[in-house]
Amino acid sequence: MNELQLAVERLHDGARGIIRETLSGPGIPSLDTDTGRYRVRPDYTPNEWKHFQWTGFLTGKLWLLSELTGDAALADGAAEICRRIEPVLSSGPVTNENAGFDIFYTFSIGYNITGDEWYRQAAMRALDHYRTMYRPELGVFLCDADVSEMVIDTSGPLMEFFWARGWDADLGRVLKDHMDRTLELGLVKDDGSTMQGLEFDLHTGDVERYWARQSATGSSHWTRAQGWAMCNYMNGYEATGDPVHLETVLNTARWFVDHTPHDTWVNAYDFDDERDDAPRDTCTSLMAASTFLRLGRTEVADAAEWSARGREILEVVCRDHMTYGGVVLHGSWGNVRASRGIGRFPLEDVMPYGNYWVVEGLYRALRDDWSALTLTPAAERAAAPA
Repeated sequence: MNELQLAVERLHDGARGIIRETLSGPGIPSLDTDTGRYRVRPDYTPNEWKHFQWTGFLTGKLWLLSELTGDAALADGAAEICRRIEPVLSSGPVTNENAGFDIFYTFSIGYNITGDEWYRQAAMRALDHYRTMYRPELGVFLCDADVSEMVIDTSGPLMEFFWARGWDADLGRVLKDHMDRTLELGLVKDDGSTMQGLEFDLHTGDVERYWARQSATGSSHWTRAQGWAMCNYMNGYEATGDPVHLETVLNTARWFVDHTPHDTWVNAYDFDDERDDAPRDTCTSLMAASTFLRLGRTEVADAAEWSARGREILEVVCRDHMTYGGVVLHGSWGNVRASRGIGRFPLEDVMPYGNYWVVEGLYRALRDDWSALTLTPAAERAAAPA
């Protein structure tokens, strides 16, 4: 059994345990990033940032693992979580960007796999609330409804806007506008490096300052910003075919490769923090792996090289950073413990991002059919033979 197949087995075992211990009674499975355990909370609260439950990533893992293993119990677990969170997302409001993870990785993937209209309708109802976060006078979505900040991350939880545009074209338009405006504002630099975010003067629409809150210094190279740029503009290219988005993927991916040790493929939480004991960030490595595998299916000249590199990164992280229960270790919230009360910095955390993207990477590495993650379901179903 090779390293990737072994990783699937570990994740399968862990997923069966999560279902057994968190879905046998009422409540919402919620990730504890201190320990990596899922604890059951009585209520679903998607608009809380500090206590966000990361339920969508768990559901997405279960959907994809069900496809990888053929275990219907995992799909049943994913469907059960969808049923538990749907009433809150359908009734709104949606005021936190991260709630988007709980739309795409639950209802959108559920629809992609099953074709059940219930999932599509649940996603569209949630998006009717989520779309109100768009600020047309700025041309972007802000992090939350009551802040003046935007971050490079935000296009990630918005990906279901592309997914839904076959039924409501305006949803795709506002996400494309947001992503183009992100580039215009300079969160991806000419050399392919990235900046985490910025703050607007909401009265004038001008940028007041740029910052990297989770970085070492507040303005240095927070590593996961690179991961978000790669993944988000890969989504943009897949959905729209915009060559500017593809060039953005390639520029940010090359910068990552040039600034990452090729023996471990894992950086510190900040590219500029060179301490030997700096917290590591396996999340970005796994986000890069998935992106590189996707580049392998594009028309770029070195597609095969990107695909091989993505597989290599995935193998190294699964070998060196995954427990026997399928939990990916050695992630970090970054330097926000003092300012936001999140994480254990300078200790490491068990991060939701890496623990989702490892499964997406395995799904892409081991399967020819990627339809569970399609961003064009309406077009694909319309073109399918009757």
